[in-house]
Amino acid sequence: MIREKQIQVIAAINSGSSSLKFGLFCHNDPLSILCTGKVSGIGTANCSLAVENASEQNELSSCAVSAESAEEAATFLIEWLKHRDKQYQFEGIGHRVVHGGLLYQEPVLIDDRLMNELNRIRSLAPLHLPDSISIINVFRTAFPGISQLAHFDTAFHNSMPFEAKHYAIPRHFWTEGVVRYGFHGISCEYVYGKLTEQDHHPGSGKIIIAHLGGGSSITALIEGRSVETSMGFSPTGGVMMNTRAGDIDPGMLIYLLKERNMNADELEHMFNMESGIKAVAASELPMEKLIEKRNVDSKALQAIQMYSYHVRKQIGALAAAMGGLDIVVFTGGVGERSPEIRQLICSGLEFLGIELDSKLNHSSAATISDSTSAVKVYIIPTNEELAIAQHVKEYLESH
Repeated sequence: MIREKQIQVIAAINSGSSSLKFGLFCHNDPLSILCTGKVSGIGTANCSLAVENASEQNELSSCAVSAESAEEAATFLIEWLKHRDKQYQFEGIGHRVVHGGLLYQEPVLIDDRLMNELNRIRSLAPLHLPDSISIINVFRTAFPGISQLAHFDTAFHNSMPFEAKHYAIPRHFWTEGVVRYGFHGISCEYVYGKLTEQDHHPGSGKIIIAHLGGGSSITALIEGRSVETSMGFSPTGGVMMNTRAGDIDPGMLIYLLKERNMNADELEHMFNMESGIKAVAASELPMEKLIEKRNVDSKALQAIQMYSYHVRKQIGALAAAMGGLDIVVFTGGVGERSPEIRQLICSGLEFLGIELDSKLNHSSAATISDSTSAVKVYIIPTNEELAIAQHVKEYLESH
């Protein structure tokens, strides 16, 4: 029996708070995608795996998954990967890790020292790091001889200046890690790279990347370097999100602790899981469904308006921080697919030079700004998995 030639594969693992995404890439130059997939609804009765195969005319397949935890989801995914195509040979694996703390500012090889540090700082990102640690442990056990790298969302924002990086609190807290980190850095890195291909002169420009999805953040770049971002110490801060409150007055915490006798766990759950769009809309419907209901549901309309206002305010603030604005990029699920949200955000920003072309925006074209707009506005779909895989490829080739 003739065995098929093994394909050298790089895997990118992207864990979220309730999902596990992955991408398989053929290790050639440039990387070519084999398939992408997502285990969603982890811990619910609706947990499932959906896979899109690039080699089969983007054929989409799905199956039910029984996974009560991120660890169980990772175990299922590994079994699926190992038995899917026997001709695959894994060369390297990259993991998205939301938080790198003060120590890790670039992709690093995963070893025991790194895992000890991630366990030490797990309280900095309680919604993400514990699951990431569990998933990495499962993959290290399953693939003990394969190089695995960690890629940190926080690393991209290490270039922020002192005044943007620190809170006005006693300095000793800074050395303990209580600073502004910023997140969605892997997405920003990928989007900026695609922007330089699309716009040949963005490097010296003042750019805002609006990553709008289940989690949302707005980042300001000058010459490709992050100088300010809406998220700070944790992914809970910044603009309001699907279930996260965004920025709040610290006096509210004091009030809720003292007057309502709430404890830390209750506050964490409320601000991360029961706030944001979900709280204002009094609904767990996704954004596209809220838009459909906005003319008959006042709470849905209020949630949409509040979310757009938060993002619009951040864009204005970041433009002020940079002293101007040349380019705005929308990315993330909502940013890429919701013309209504993009229109609401940009309405009122004409004073910055933003003018949308309504037809281009409605069709979600690559460029949606009007030809007379002083600020160019783009839609660039993000691909964190490809960015992760590219770093793994670079590591493998340099070692």
